[in-house]
Amino acid sequence: MSAKAAPLFSVRLIAGWLAAAALACAFSFYLMTRDTSGENRPDEAGPTIFSRSAIGYAAFYHTLRKLGVAAGESTSPGGDAAALVVIAEPNDDDRTRAHVRDVLARAPAALLILPKRKGRPDPERPWYLGEDAFVPVARVRRVLDDAEVTAAVERGYAGGAWRTLAPIADAPSVADPQLVRSAALHPFVDAPGGVLIGEAIRDGRRLVILADPDLVENHGIVRGANAAVAVALVRSLLGERGGRVVFDEAVHGYVSRPFALTRLLFGFPFVLVTAQIAIAAGLLAWSGTGRFGAPKPREPALPAGKRTLIESGARLFALADHAQFLAARYAEAVLRETALRLQAPRGLTQAQLITWFEHSGRPVPETTDALAMYAWRRDALDESGRRTQHRRLAED
Repeated sequence: MSAKAAPLFSVRLIAGWLAAAALACAFSFYLMTRDTSGENRPDEAGPTIFSRSAIGYAAFYHTLRKLGVAAGESTSPGGDAAALVVIAEPNDDDRTRAHVRDVLARAPAALLILPKRKGRPDPERPWYLGEDAFVPVARVRRVLDDAEVTAAVERGYAGGAWRTLAPIADAPSVADPQLVRSAALHPFVDAPGGVLIGEAIRDGRRLVILADPDLVENHGIVRGANAAVAVALVRSLLGERGGRVVFDEAVHGYVSRPFALTRLLFGFPFVLVTAQIAIAAGLLAWSGTGRFGAPKPREPALPAGKRTLIESGARLFALADHAQFLAARYAEAVLRETALRLQAPRGLTQAQLITWFEHSGRPVPETTDALAMYAWRRDALDESGRRTQHRRLAED
């Protein structure tokens, strides 16, 4: 009695896979619910051209486009070529700061808008602010450091008469402005408390600092002559030759990267899917190991020919236990066919034919063996030529 085969998947293996599935679900839940506020990722209500919140730049961006200025956005880590690059309140992580330094070192003209506020989206309306607060002055200084501008940040200026210089003609409307003091900046708009808009020229590249973003953010651009001031500033930086204005949104986490299959397969979180596919492939290979090895030899195909047909028929009759009956019928058929060939008298019975063959010198074998009857038939009909040979010898 053969031994019972072991099951392919044991209870321990199934329990292990159930535990692994539970851990995978728990890890997925952790990824969905963890706090990612500190990561460099897009902020729907932040200072971007996509944001309709109070501190967004959608109004400024679309105003330029409606006035015929060729404005677009860049999400490339390396920045896009443009006549004027606008960097508005960049994020404070190391990667973004390095990107800002690289763009400012290459751009022919740049408008750098310093940060002032940060806000949290409204849970019920993610595109709007739920609350906002001033950013630390140290963060503003870090942006100035990235621009290689030595300046002091001034807050709490009570306001007063604005001084405007070309190309700005209209006075802005900004309450409690954030200003900077720097000898490196040539002012376009300033006040006794400091510079609101100032320019620095280095190696033929123009850098304009806008100290207070309230001038161009959604909540402030609609006030007074702020829109006219912002548009005049942009057109002066483009000059008579014009060109394209690019708002760099890579500084806010909107980064597009070229497709890379290796990075997609082995980068987080898609590496989890790759690992599951690899495990499934391993299980599939494991389940088929019992079928590995040399293939089982196939039974040879039946050769063609009469011999095969006869042998197959004989085996079938032997299995049916009709061999004796068939042998007798075969012997009778051979006897009558031989009598017909030798022109024996017609109408004779089987016993009379046997007697006739004995008188003619061709005695019929007493057995009904097929081989014996076949040999008798050949000799009776002289198919082997022996009778003819004997007759010739007798005549000689």
